[in-house]
Amino acid sequence: MKFKEWLQTLPAEQLDEFAATATATSPIWLPKALAAIGAAGTLYNMTRKKDSPGQMKLPGFEGDKKKETSWGHNVVDKTREFFKNRRTAAKTKKVNQALSDRAKAIENAKRKDRGEGEVTNRD
Repeated sequence: MKFKEWLQTLPAEQLDEFAATATATSPIWLPKALAAIGAAGTLYNMTRKKDSPGQMKLPGFEGDKKKETSWGHNVVDKTREFFKNRRTAAKTKKVNQALSDRAKAIENAKRKDRGEGEVTNRD
């Protein structure tokens, strides 16, 4: 006997009692059921999107992840190194520009005191 057939054989009073019990106890079991559904969906997406093209665009994810990556600390992570080098280059450029601007401001102040024109471009 299937569930639908079994439900049709029950009297209306018993169905009302089932509905009332489910409604009264829903604060207890509903969050657990939703968490279980969410965990199942997360596991499904993790297995489905393991080698997605979106991850392949980053440096270090060109090939199969299982074969080319390691949990060891002695292995250089290509992606981490790539972004670290970009950050370092950006910081160096910013510091050099600030030093250049400061030197230019000092030189312009000295020239102004001597009555000469300002330095606009040193290139």
